[in-house]
Amino acid sequence: LLLLLPIMLLIGISMFIIFRVELDRRHTSSIRSAHEAVAISTESISRTIQDITRDLRYLSDDTGMQRALDNPSEKNLSDLATDWTSFSLNKQMYDKIRWIDEHGIERLRINYTQSKPIRVPASELEDKSKRYFFFFFFNLQKTEIFVSLIGLNVDIN
Repeated sequence: LLLLLPIMLLIGISMFIIFRVELDRRHTSSIRSAHEAVAISTESISRTIQDITRDLRYLSDDTGMQRALDNPSEKNLSDLATDWTSFSLNKQMYDKIRWIDEHGIERLRINYTQSKPIRVPASELEDKSKRYFFFFFFNLQKTEIFVSLIGLNVDIN
């Protein structure tokens, strides 16, 4: 029995060491996996923001947008709405595309609902001047882009 006690103690200590080594290996592996997941997510978010930035620049630099800014006639707004409707249909990514003027009034809005972009009638366009985002983007330089907090889409309708 006295001979078995040191052997049992040695076996117990060895098992404990093996258990700790395996636990540390699994912990290190979990940390590595978590870091990889964060890196992949960060890259994905970065690509998405780059895509959105390119889309915003495309929409703002579009000749139809420039014509509507220079002369917001119904024809120019209609042409711009056609461009934006096509863009929305092809992208199928944005719930709304809006032109909000310097007073915070929507001049044009395309809603993408039920897999179909629709131009919102002028009578349903809204005043967004009191919304938090208007203050921020009204003060942007021409080449700057404002990224708002994620929030609920608040419209009258």
